[in-house]
Amino acid sequence: MQSPLQSPRDAERARRTWAAEHDAGRDIPDAVEVRTFDPAAMGGSLRFLDFADPGRFDVLVNGPGELQARTVEGRPLWSVREEVRQLEASTDFDPAHGRLLYCLVGNLHHERQVNVVGGPIEYYVADEMVVLAGRTGKVLARRKVDFPVEVDMLRHLDWSDGTGNLTGGGRFDIVLREWRKDKGGGVNLWAFDRRLNLLWRDTIETAWYGHHWAVQFFDADADGRDELLAGGILYDASGRRLWVHDRAEEMLAIHSAQHYDAVAIGHFAGDAQADPVAFLLGGSAGLYVADGLTGRTRAVHRIGHAQGRAFGKARADLPGTQVLAMTRWGNMGILTLFSGRGERLWTRQSDYRGQGAEFVTWPGGGPQLIWSCTSGPNQALYDGFGRRVRELRALPTLCGDRMRKDLGPRILRMGDDGQDYLGMHVDGLLHVFGPRQ
Repeated sequence: MQSPLQSPRDAERARRTWAAEHDAGRDIPDAVEVRTFDPAAMGGSLRFLDFADPGRFDVLVNGPGELQARTVEGRPLWSVREEVRQLEASTDFDPAHGRLLYCLVGNLHHERQVNVVGGPIEYYVADEMVVLAGRTGKVLARRKVDFPVEVDMLRHLDWSDGTGNLTGGGRFDIVLREWRKDKGGGVNLWAFDRRLNLLWRDTIETAWYGHHWAVQFFDADADGRDELLAGGILYDASGRRLWVHDRAEEMLAIHSAQHYDAVAIGHFAGDAQADPVAFLLGGSAGLYVADGLTGRTRAVHRIGHAQGRAFGKARADLPGTQVLAMTRWGNMGILTLFSGRGERLWTRQSDYRGQGAEFVTWPGGGPQLIWSCTSGPNQALYDGFGRRVRELRALPTLCGDRMRKDLGPRILRMGDDGQDYLGMHVDGLLHVFGPRQ
């Protein structure tokens, strides 16, 4: 119970905090709803992507038995009669075909419902892969999943996050991976070129990868071809292991770690002596910062169950890129920003219920801002110093008490205006918010 003197002090502290936020975000506009999409009426789930022409963001509508491409105004571009289960777009543009769209399609080997945290989930393994031309929808390649796949694994097959240059023909090569085989994480990797010819495969005995963000392409040694970081292992373009994280055994021995939930590798430091830097998020082991050329650990940050990352430029006063790490199980809602060298800049716990934030380009913000969207009530923009500079008042009103997993928040672009928009799913509709004019 507060003393009679403490209540007015708390009120004054809250007033000063609000005034500081208001002053720091004076030129940053609030978010207002600008568009609403009805995915069910359009025929399926929506993905906004510049797949046909560079810089023009159209819509892929993935529905039962059909993948449609439309402009944001609704004009049809093309459609393909395929049951698409997963889709990944190429990192590079092909001059003739636009972005290449890699899809898992076909019949299911296996399907079941399992009770997990958050409710039942469908697990599956599609039996075909296709590559589509983003500009026309033409099928450019097709291949059966004609290699051994254990159909009782606990997660479905998935693609790498983006494509890379393994063959020297541009960033059009892709890796097929398991989402999760068991609590030890993903085990098998298959690398393909743009025609779905198998380049190499590997089975990992340790240093397993975990979720979608745990497999990433990057040209670490600047030889013109990409390496692949999968969990705690870096592969060269031919599939040869270049290094295994030197603290992998320690990480795997920590309760509720067992795999790398996410990784990020890049020239984050902005310093030729320090780059490339690898950020390895190991669940309850926390975050490891490693030398991207050797896998040797430079720093360890015990930030709780590290599961999720984003990277962007939120600090004009620092070189390179900043990396944001999210804490999940055990202590939800913690966001920690790191410099590109791996130094902890700040930690905030904006709520205690959810997980997640995104870098967003927003008018008046200078460098990028951080959209905290861990849950329905917690919707705000933070700057690179960890200050809340704009409360997004319309979003909590719409979202109510829903959790992040129910809202599916995402940054998207529409058409060719180049503006970042905030997307939220509520009651079957996709609500899109932009800056107040």
